[in-house]
Amino acid sequence: MSVVGRWISGGDEALAVVRLLAYAAGAFQGNVDYQRELSLWTNAPGESRGEGELGLAWDDLFSAGLGAVGLATSRTRIPDESVLAARIERESLLVVSSRGDESLDHIRAGEAVEQAWLEATSAGLAASIMTQPLHLEEVRDALAVRLGLSTVPQALMRFGHPAEATPGNRRGQP
Repeated sequence: MSVVGRWISGGDEALAVVRLLAYAAGAFQGNVDYQRELSLWTNAPGESRGEGELGLAWDDLFSAGLGAVGLATSRTRIPDESVLAARIERESLLVVSSRGDESLDHIRAGEAVEQAWLEATSAGLAASIMTQPLHLEEVRDALAVRLGLSTVPQALMRFGHPAEATPGNRRGQP
């Protein structure tokens, strides 16, 4: 099989993942080119684009929690590692990886992510995906080593029960 999944289990693995995610978030926060590109894809608070123009609303970006380390803006507060590790340990986090790192491997990993997401939603679960931290080769390599993978990590997927939409959690994400 060209794509495999590996669940994160236990406190040591959760902490290792969190440390790598925090490293990636810090690296992206300090990367001027990354921040410039991210700003091109986002609308500033209160900014409205014309009809048909695309952009992620700044207010929809996470400022804390696991989502914050996945897409770090210059204003993102990187969460406390121990708190985030405890949260990951309680959740279901899957590392999707492939045998290689060529275009076909990326496509196969994407197909596996799609299938997992469809299976989860058909079972009434919510899912979210994180790939940005894995764009850093040192993060991908360290994750593979820490988890004993002979494959290349391509995505991190979280699974859980959908949260009720509340003022503090408008998106109702896991």
